[in-house]
Amino acid sequence: MKSDFAPLKLLASITIENWAEVYRATSDQLETANLRQLPAMQPLTNQLRNSALYAGTKSSHAELDSLVAGTRKDAEGLLATFASLGEVTIEKIPQLPPEPFTIEGPSRLVNHDYQTLLPFLARVTKKTALPSLEDFVRKIPGKICPPFIDCER
Repeated sequence: MKSDFAPLKLLASITIENWAEVYRATSDQLETANLRQLPAMQPLTNQLRNSALYAGTKSSHAELDSLVAGTRKDAEGLLATFASLGEVTIEKIPQLPPEPFTIEGPSRLVNHDYQTLLPFLARVTKKTALPSLEDFVRKIPGKICPPFIDCER
């Protein structure tokens, strides 16, 4: 709970939630509940109350900010490269959805829109545009899906 990383805080909150669900007593069960557990719970509940889990999402998601911003920048760069180097008309280039920026936008861009836009590349500039476009397409999936997760489903 004192970690600076969101995944560890999430794991702690899930563990506490599951533990609380198992030991929750209904009003009918209060008479027979093991009340000796209450003093043991107190330090844990105090620590949870004072942790960043109740301080809002800013610190919990801080490590993801640069990743999301970089992914959005790369997705915008890919679309801009189609327009500038590939000479694809603006009307044919899809727009990224407005905020909030989610994984669906860049995922669709890499898995669908990229192949749809390739035939619209100007013949004259295709040779110079393709290396830049392929560079963006290689970068984006690595940011969407970390290498330790199998996203090929």
